[in-house]
Amino acid sequence: MNPSVIRAGRANMFLSPVFTDAFVNATNVPVELYNSDGSVGASLGAGIGVGVFKDGKEAFAGLKPVQLVEPKAAAAYDELYKRWRGRLEKFL
Repeated sequence: MNPSVIRAGRANMFLSPVFTDAFVNATNVPVELYNSDGSVGASLGAGIGVGVFKDGKEAFAGLKPVQLVEPKAAAAYDELYKRWRGRLEKFL
């Protein structure tokens, strides 16, 4: 799975700029945030799964994003991940 954008409700962990920035840079995928919560996203995802919507773009067509967060430090996160993984592999 290689999404070009991740759509999420601006709720729960995505209320934290620290979490949002870390998520976007660790995944290297932009996140569109909507004025909704996880229940809306779960419902739309279920609608995609059962064929009510053909894809995420169609499912979210009636909602307007309130914020788009783009990766700005993905290379730094990749480097940190490689260093962490190298250290972890020494212990396994």
